[in-house]
Amino acid sequence: MEEALAGHPSQWARLPAAVSDHLLLRHAWSVPDLPGAVTYLHDIGQATAAVSAPGRGSALLLPVISQDTVWELAGAGVLLPRKSTSFGPKPTAGLAMRVLGLS
Repeated sequence: MEEALAGHPSQWARLPAAVSDHLLLRHAWSVPDLPGAVTYLHDIGQATAAVSAPGRGSALLLPVISQDTVWELAGAGVLLPRKSTSFGPKPTAGLAMRVLGLS
């Protein structure tokens, strides 16, 4: 794991997204870092359905990173791994947002 996370902050060793991305995908499975090589889903049903047919790959189910961890690492200037702060649900495209409380 030290080799896979070399050059990254030491705090990454406790982040499931960093361990899965750098240790499993890159080093163990040699998945290329290209668009479309990995699909990220927020729903366990969709993830298991996507890999249920033979030869369709694997699904990694990762625990949610806590808000405290996000604040702690961001406060220390640590850039988090991709998708580790990809929270859902997302607003629908084109949804109008209104800022309230402005005088």
